Amino acid sequence: MHEHAQRLLAASERWLRNAAVETLSEDVRISAAFVGGYNILQAVQAPYPGKLGDHPLASIVTAGAELLQLSKSDLDLGLALVEWEDYGKYQLQPSPTSAEAAIAWARRVRDAALKLQGPK
Repeated sequence: MHEHAQRLLAASERWLRNAAVETLSEDVRISAAFVGGYNILQAVQAPYPGKLGDHPLASIVTAGAELLQLSKSDLDLGLALVEWEDYGKYQLQPSPTSAEAAIAWARRVRDAALKLQGPK
């Protein structure tokens, strides 16, 4: 696995641990879960041929979801979270999901990536 991908996967686990901290606000937990899942979607595509930048990209979610064969509902939630993470939360828009559902999404992404990676 590409070195950058390994760093993203390690970071993902930290983000998912943070998302599980129930004393944090709902928005912080949702954001942490999204970043955890997004890091995995980046990792399975590493090295990514496009420009990553500072903002989440719908193209990362779409290509990663296709590669991991995620369900349409997981793709849709990932895209909704991109929009909210990039713009909506700063406009105080309600999140597209709950923290628990965002964490479950990120875990499904992680599980699909592990399945794709196969046994070590």
